Amino acid sequence: MTLFFSFIRRAVMQGVPLLYGSTGEIITEKSGHLNLGIPGIMYMGAIGGVIGGFFYEQTGADFGLWYVRLFAVLIALTCSLVFSCLMGLLYCFLTVSLRANRPRAHHVRRRRRQLLRRLPHQDQPRRRSDRNAYKDEQLLCEASRLR
Repeated sequence: MTLFFSFIRRAVMQGVPLLYGSTGEIITEKSGHLNLGIPGIMYMGAIGGVIGGFFYEQTGADFGLWYVRLFAVLIALTCSLVFSCLMGLLYCFLTVSLRANRPRAHHVRRRRRQLLRRLPHQDQPRRRSDRNAYKDEQLLCEASRLR
């Protein structure tokens, strides 16, 4: 039974940072921007902290002294911040400068509604020319692509 409680305690401890990131993403999504790279940026920060701590440990410093332990924590924290900032800058460069796929939830939904409004309803008579039918097919393709 103690193993179960130990597992629950560790799951909560390790889940709290992801909850902080999720809360920040929810607040950001209310502005209309959907940043799907937040967990990846957080994981890269964690990997950077581990790498910084590992390289500092390999220097052979005496960890019995308090200031050496403090310095080890500061190095790991600094590496974590640097890795996170680099990944955030990469994401920013891709989405802003190169205009990569940056989903905006409410814009996509609004555009899809606009496209579907332009299509003829099923109960309307089909007295349209071939050119209009071709436009309707194009609108349907674009609306299905925005799903």
